[in-house]
Amino acid sequence: MSTRQPARNDRSEVDTIVRPPPVHLRRWTARPHGVEFFSQLGAAALRALRRAYVRVEAVVETTAVRLVAQLRVLRLGAEVRLLEVRRRSAMRLLGEAAYAGDEEEVERCRSYVAAIEAEVESRREQEVAVRAAAAQYSKDALAGSRATDVHGAEPRGPRVGSAG
Repeated sequence: MSTRQPARNDRSEVDTIVRPPPVHLRRWTARPHGVEFFSQLGAAALRALRRAYVRVEAVVETTAVRLVAQLRVLRLGAEVRLLEVRRRSAMRLLGEAAYAGDEEEVERCRSYVAAIEAEVESRREQEVAVRAAAAQYSKDALAGSRATDVHGAEPRGPRVGSAG
């Protein structure tokens, strides 16, 4: 008498008891081995290197932006000092014109001094704007480097809008 083999769609094997492997084998097989272990280790090291690279890149970029901003602020400060020298000489001319009673020269000197003062104010506003822009850029760059996940570079090229 031959024993019948169950067909593939026959549910008779459902009653078969399947024992889990022993604990030492479960632990052993749950851990990565060989190539898989080194692959995971390499991937983790690569992620750490990418995070470090992004962070260093952000710090270097921030330093460069701050240096350029500081140079611009120094240049604006020098311009302000030169304008203040011109203002002092214009004030002296204004005083001389007022002492001489030359009303036309007084008005010309007053308008010249007002123009210089407007330029000084403009340069000081530019200094504040440059400092604020550098600080904001630094904040954004450093915040962007603290991302939780580092992704590969996105493909460059024309972006195609999605239909939908």
